[in-house]
This record gives sequence, C-alpha cells and structure tokens, in this order.
Amino acid sequence: MKHEIVLWRRVVILALGLVSTCMLFFIVGRALTPIIRTRFLGLFMKEDPKYATQVAHTMIDYDLPDGYQEQRALKVKTYYTLAIIASNDHPSDLISIQPASDLMKDPEWGGNSQELAAQEIGDLRYQTHTVCVREVFIRNEPSELRILEGQDEDGIAIRQALTVFNGKNRNVLVIIVGDIETWDQAMVDQFLSSIH
Repeated sequence: MKHEIVLWRRVVILALGLVSTCMLFFIVGRALTPIIRTRFLGLFMKEDPKYATQVAHTMIDYDLPDGYQEQRALKVKTYYTLAIIASNDHPSDLISIQPASDLMKDPEWGGNSQELAAQEIGDLRYQTHTVCVREVFIRNEPSELRILEGQDEDGIAIRQALTVFNGKNRNVLVIIVGDIETWDQAMVDQFLSSIH
C-alpha cells in the first residue's frame, strides 16, 4: 500500500514538473516571438529606395508627400510584403504600405485586427489604441480611417492613422506614423487623397 502511495506521489510530481516545464516554454516562446520575428524580417528588409518604390507601387499608386522618400521594403514571395516611406526631416515619421487580410475589413473583427497590425510594422513596435474612427474616401470609395495614439518602443508619444481599402490586386493596409508633437494632418489627408 505504501509502495502505491509513493508511486502515485512520484507520478503527480512528474506530471506537475512536465506541466510547469511546458508553461515555461510557452511563456518564453511568447516573449521571444516578436524578437525572432523582427530578426527574421530584418534578413529580408532592403534599404533600397528604388526597390521600395517598386514594392509600394505593386500595391497602390500615390503621390509622394513633400519631404518623404521610399526608404526600405521587403517581399517574401507571396507571404509578406511591406514598403516603408519615411520623412527626411523626421525619420521616425513614416508611411507603411502592406497587403491586408479580409479580416481587417470585417465589421465585427476588423478593428481588433487593425489595432494588432498597427503594433508591429516590419521591425518597429508600437503600443497604441484607437482614439477615433472617421470616414475618408480612397479611390472614390468610402473607407474607415482609424486614429490611434500611444508610444513607440522608445517611449515617444506617437499617433497613427490607419486605413484598409481595395488596392491594385487585393486589400491594402496603410499606416501613417508620426510624433504627436509634429503630427501633420494635412499631409495625411493629402497622401490618402492622392492614392489612385
């Protein structure tokens, strides 16, 4: 009888040890996922304005805002595409162009998936939340423009303007990021109205 109790205690201790180890791997894995993803994307990101221009224009056509230049891009076959246009005067102010999933246009789930997308742009990370949503017209079609506020990974207060619309071949997600102190709403409106 004592032998069975000792055996069961060992089984329980072993089971608890396995569960604890699995939980530890899960927690560490979740913590490292953004770092691993950032490193992976960094391998494919090209700092090449001509390449960035080509990648961006496969998704949409637009007029470049004054003081901005296509800067870097990545394209991993059909899995992931991203083009970043940055301000010459404020390099942390940028415009991100990438394909959007159908879920991002869904009335029920779109807001959540858009907020998640705004938290990670290539190798950049943000902590933002929606402060308002308004309607804009892009390519003569109505689209929601989501305004988010929060901070970048350096703790600087930022604002994002995000919208999902029909691009050349598929849905496109455009995120405009800027320092709250120097936010240029006129540039945002001009860029969005220039998309064709």
